[in-house]
Amino acid sequence: MMQGPMYSTDAYIMPDGEVLCLPLVEVVTGHAVGLPGFYGHSQGTPTDLPEAETKEAVRVSTDAIKALGLRTTVAHVELFRTPDGWKIIEVGARIGGYRQDLYREAYGIDHFYNDLCIRMGKLPKVPVTPVKHAVAINIYAEEEGVITSIEGFREARKLPSILFLKEYAQPGDIALFSDKGGQPIVDGILSNTDIKQLEQDVAEVRRLVKVTVQDYAAALVTQA
Repeated sequence: MMQGPMYSTDAYIMPDGEVLCLPLVEVVTGHAVGLPGFYGHSQGTPTDLPEAETKEAVRVSTDAIKALGLRTTVAHVELFRTPDGWKIIEVGARIGGYRQDLYREAYGIDHFYNDLCIRMGKLPKVPVTPVKHAVAINIYAEEEGVITSIEGFREARKLPSILFLKEYAQPGDIALFSDKGGQPIVDGILSNTDIKQLEQDVAEVRRLVKVTVQDYAAALVTQA
């Protein structure tokens, strides 16, 4: 089976088993852009999928959730769009990463509040009309090794689409690729009503934020 583009949705499952899927999020993995690992290089919503494709993705996700018999929880569903139709990757009884921020920015959905609602048997509030475009990004070092510097972070935080941008490492820490258990060096959420401005700012963050590393042997020599 040929792998296609990856998407995900979070869904609310009521006590009686009714399933309400939230808008789809397009996931670009590191592997898809030629980097090590299948982490979410970027995740964005709303998508530009045709309505028929979106409805089919929702149907497949709903069927997968019902097959597991989930009740009174949020489910995170990941799936591929392939030439043979939608294929499920994962169904987890959890909130997906960055979904509170993505859904709030793009649709005005308070995901955490809705999670509490369904656990109390109350109907969640789910606006479906987009108000912005929103993207989550993860940045890893281009090479593995000991981090010597992280540059451009302060400049990147000033871009107009930035909601938040966070550093999770500092010089002296070890940078590993995600397929070896490494965590992002920097991540963030960007949103904008202007999709072109958003895309420019995402590209600018990646251009500005540079993580420099030394290989392990060189770092040991330096420390000695």
